[in-house]
Amino acid sequence: MPARRFIALVLLVLLAAQGGCTAKKWNTQQVSPEEFMAQERPDRIRVTTNGGEQLDLRSPHVVQDSIAGSYRGETRCVALEDVTRIETRGVNWVVTGVVWGLVVVGTVATIAAAGSWNMNMSWN
Repeated sequence: MPARRFIALVLLVLLAAQGGCTAKKWNTQQVSPEEFMAQERPDRIRVTTNGGEQLDLRSPHVVQDSIAGSYRGETRCVALEDVTRIETRGVNWVVTGVVWGLVVVGTVATIAAAGSWNMNMSWN
């Protein structure tokens, strides 16, 4: 396999691998659900109830004394008094940084190896 094709193939694999690896984690909000929903407009939240049930609500909003949102295609409402925790998705920068660092190191190592392979394995 020519060196250029080898480099292109490895880069393609590395880019495909890191594309889905931006690590996400749930971040607990430190304010009351009422305050959080008034200040922020998240696309998605995870609500934990007094009974321990966790609901991932999409397009959440406050309706009177409840948080409403789409859960598995259906509209669900949870009374604010039953909410023990609200979490939002955020990027885990440590894991994401490690993944990106490995991609950069792998790319540089691949280019260096392909360059020396090309010099030593020429068909001339």
